[in-house]
Amino acid sequence: LSELAILLISLHAVTEAIQCLNTSDDLYYFPVECPPQTRFCLNVARIERRVADSAVHGILIESKECDDHQICQHMRVSPLFNHKINSEHHFNQTGCVVTPHLRVCCCTGDYCNQATVSTVVHSALLVTIILLLHHVSF
Repeated sequence: LSELAILLISLHAVTEAIQCLNTSDDLYYFPVECPPQTRFCLNVARIERRVADSAVHGILIESKECDDHQICQHMRVSPLFNHKINSEHHFNQTGCVVTPHLRVCCCTGDYCNQATVSTVVHSALLVTIILLLHHVSF
């Protein structure tokens, strides 16, 4: 049971690294642009848009929230629904754009919390070593 607990806790730590999206195409109809060599990271976003019959459709996308001074390196925005927003009001100190519906970051790394693939692999190896040591000790 303790082995399972260690594994679950460690796996949760590994999955904290949320991979950034590669292009604006991945965002479907999110009109947000990032500078070259950066990627998108989304927080939970609930987007509603009207269609011809006036029905409102929504989409929910989940990712890791933009952490202060960790991910947001650059931000340019073509505002949601082409609605002009006050950049000082909607941008926080880290460079994220924040609206009532959407929080998007542009990050220079592959993961939203700046973890790298090697970090994830090392974490997985550490989990394996811990489990082996725990198993051998009994």
